[in-house]
Amino acid sequence: MFKTTFVTKLITMSLILLFLSTGLSLAQTPPIADVSINYIKAAPDDEGNVTVSAYVSVIAEDGQPISDLTVDNFTLFEDGVDVAVASADLAGDPVAVVLVIDTSGSMAEVGPNGQPAIEMARQAAVSFISDLAPEDKAAVFSFNDEIILQQDLTIDHNAAINAVNSLNYKDFGGTCLYDAAIEAVEKSAEVIQGRRAVIVLTDGVDETGDGPCSVHTLGDVVTEATKPSAKVPVFALGFGKANDQELLRMARLTGGRGLIASDVTELSDLFTTISRQLKNQYLVAYQTQAASGEHSVVVKVDTGSSSKTDERLVFVPVTQQLVEATPIPPTPTPLPPLSVAIAEANTDKPTEGEFEILIDISEPDRAVKAELFVDDVSRKALAQPPFDRFVLKMADMAPGQHMMRVEVTDDSGAVAVTKREITISMPPTPVPIPTPAPEEPAPAINPVYIVLAVAVCLIALAVAGIIALLVFRRRRKQSQPLIPVAPVPVVAPVSTEDPFVTRDEIVLPGSDPFETMDEMLVVNAGLIVIESESVQAKAFHISTVAVTIGRDAGTARHDINIPDKSVSRHHAKIVFDGQNFKIFDTGSSNGTFVNNVRVEAGGATVQDGVVIRLGDHTKLRFQSGQSGADDPFRTMDDAVDDPFKTKYD
Repeated sequence: MFKTTFVTKLITMSLILLFLSTGLSLAQTPPIADVSINYIKAAPDDEGNVTVSAYVSVIAEDGQPISDLTVDNFTLFEDGVDVAVASADLAGDPVAVVLVIDTSGSMAEVGPNGQPAIEMARQAAVSFISDLAPEDKAAVFSFNDEIILQQDLTIDHNAAINAVNSLNYKDFGGTCLYDAAIEAVEKSAEVIQGRRAVIVLTDGVDETGDGPCSVHTLGDVVTEATKPSAKVPVFALGFGKANDQELLRMARLTGGRGLIASDVTELSDLFTTISRQLKNQYLVAYQTQAASGEHSVVVKVDTGSSSKTDERLVFVPVTQQLVEATPIPPTPTPLPPLSVAIAEANTDKPTEGEFEILIDISEPDRAVKAELFVDDVSRKALAQPPFDRFVLKMADMAPGQHMMRVEVTDDSGAVAVTKREITISMPPTPVPIPTPAPEEPAPAINPVYIVLAVAVCLIALAVAGIIALLVFRRRRKQSQPLIPVAPVPVVAPVSTEDPFVTRDEIVLPGSDPFETMDEMLVVNAGLIVIESESVQAKAFHISTVAVTIGRDAGTARHDINIPDKSVSRHHAKIVFDGQNFKIFDTGSSNGTFVNNVRVEAGGATVQDGVVIRLGDHTKLRFQSGQSGADDPFRTMDDAVDDPFKTKYD
């Protein structure tokens, strides 16, 4: 009796300890932040069976990979139908990595630690290559306004490190980001067996001084990286003035990962994060019975406390199936899986702060559940029909691009998945249009009145033109500098026989009675330097009706040269239209501001005392030259009395 009781207690304690250890192990698995199919392929064996292999990254909320999952944590769906997972283990096969490093002129900028960005990039890349496994391959590209393959794919890691250490920035070099990414993807696709990855590092956007640098676009990069013959994930690293949204989108749509650094000192940590992710990818495999062609594969990872999914297309090749001698009895034909699509997303014209997402389901009667995910976050689940419409509040969605994913479960438990990227735009508040009053029939007009009205208008226009001509002629004469000149010879009367000649009809030698208004404009204004990185002058004088401003980079293409780095080569233009001065932004990268208000396409009027900011650090105060004695741009003409003024004025 004693032995039986002891054994029973021992077994009970063992079961409790096993349960606690299992619960503790599950509790230690952190919540999932992201699941990504980095690379997927289908390959037949000698017996005609086709195995689909997917390399999957599972990232926790702290940004680190989760590496303690088992096959029970993975679920696979092929074209919406649940398939059996054959295996799910950490991948151990070699990886081929292509590094693409920015060497444009901006990589010369010094970071918070006093080192230039190119040096920090070299150190981070060398550390990454040093951490590769001996059988892993590496290649190195550099890019500015030209793209150079510094080292082809090789297992000689010292050769790749030497190629990285030889990199340096190019003065005033552009940033052909997309062309470089395309060449790197093509190089990575040359690897037939094993895993692939492209890592792109940049501190800027795709541009030169005169516009875009690349021939290709972001869409071209995504298309090339997702082709059945390539399937290359792009890992995008950005800092400085890089376009974070475009880099993150490039990575997400190709199966890679985007990481943004707050400054250049974090580059080493970003490379370490990617290295850990590549070392902790899962190889998830299953055998497919699908016909040749492209098929949708969804991987779902569930830890009990959280779950995430990702979807990619895989191309199944044509195979020679072995024919059994014994005929196989026919099996019942299963119902085809549901097909689902996002038919429409009414985001441009929201009604009362809401917008609709309309869903097309091939057989809506078979659907038992539908769930909407926005950027991989569940936003709404429908447990009762109809399942063809989701309504979200506009206030819960930030403007910009979002990835919508809809999962529809049918009565057999199969899940159909569809994705669509949409853009949320906030339309302007509609302005009510007043209802026009009913028109009354116009009274008949006497033709004599029309003739008289036209005559009066012509006379008024003629008088106004004469007055304007006299006023501008007088202003021009007043603005002429006082310099010693020889006495003007007395002009003889035009005709002694004409008793009605007036003084106004006498023309001085050398004067032009047909001068236009534009020829009489005299500009006297200037820009006082308040703040600048490189400008040595204290002020710039404006004496013409149109003045261009820009960073010449050693040339002389502009009236006012501002050599600061944040000022574009063609930055702004100041124009005098006869009454007002206006400033226009001529396509700058960092913007033109008047009293901290950005100048839009229509330009902005500038008045005395306003502060003009060019880019990030250049500030200039505008002065029209009419401020009196304190005006640094005041000319001799401003101090001279009106030579035409009479005592009757």
